[in-house]
Amino acid sequence: MLTFQEKREFLLAALIRSERLGTSEKMVAIALAFRVDSDGSSNITTREIMALASLSRQGVQNCIHGLEDKIDLIVNRTPAKNTYQFRQWSGL
Repeated sequence: MLTFQEKREFLLAALIRSERLGTSEKMVAIALAFRVDSDGSSNITTREIMALASLSRQGVQNCIHGLEDKIDLIVNRTPAKNTYQFRQWSGL
């Protein structure tokens, strides 16, 4: 079983090496992985993603939709704050 740090490093490496993701999608995915919790979820705000990925709000939203399709990212949308879950995390 991998440690939290090993899981996060593996996830980051897989995202960076992915040929399915565009550059902006990779930046958003890396921002999410940067703030991932021990259960594979990320509670990062859209504003934080915008700052880390150097994208507009619309750019971040477009990338999130792309990540939902391409890497099966789970997005729990609430009026207050979205939560993002890497489905692959539990298999690491």
